[in-house]
Amino acid sequence: FLFSYFQISHLFCHLFLPYHVSYLVSSLHSFFSYLVSSLHSFFSYLVSSLHSFLSYLVSYLVSILHIFHSRLLWHLG
Repeated sequence: FLFSYFQISHLFCHLFLPYHVSYLVSSLHSFFSYLVSSLHSFFSYLVSSLHSFLSYLVSYLVSILHIFHSRLLWHLG
């Protein structure tokens, strides 16, 4: 009885464990691909926002410097 039980359990492991392992691997793979794509989109959004903010800041600073320069020239002239 025990021998047949071990045979059945062995057969069960051979039949069903690869399925579970492949399911686990595919789930992990899909999860990691989703995580990588989410991180990539988040970082690209962050980089584009930072780039637009920096360009806005640079143009703002350049306009302020231009105003100060024109006022300085007006005061000197």
